[in-house]
Amino acid sequence: MNVLLLGGGGREHAMAWRMAQSPLLTRLIMMPGSDAMAMLGQIVSGDICDKDVVLSAVKDHDIDLVVVGPEAPLAAGVTNALRAHSIPTFGPSKEAAQLEASKASPRTSPKPPACPLPRPVCLMISMQPVPM
Repeated sequence: MNVLLLGGGGREHAMAWRMAQSPLLTRLIMMPGSDAMAMLGQIVSGDICDKDVVLSAVKDHDIDLVVVGPEAPLAAGVTNALRAHSIPTFGPSKEAAQLEASKASPRTSPKPPACPLPRPVCLMISMQPVPM
């Protein structure tokens, strides 16, 4: 099985390390990966939040499964695009990823949460100095 792992942080390094041990793995391609991950598979460059770039990598490397680690490509809808092209994908949809990507999302949902939450307040942070 050829696997494309999106991401290059510690979480993705741990996933790559474990996947590399599988007898089912033929090739592990990591985008963008990291220098520390290079011994586990092939590193390819590319913007993991760009659906077209990821789809192109899937085609170029004959990928059987895409594993998405970071929340940025999830929030950008990369998993939705992959599934729309019938590519097996491990990672939540863009809509489900909003729970992680947007801290305000659970509090501003039209459906009330099952547990009590404090009243939501969204603040804009200003870089202006505070007068003393």
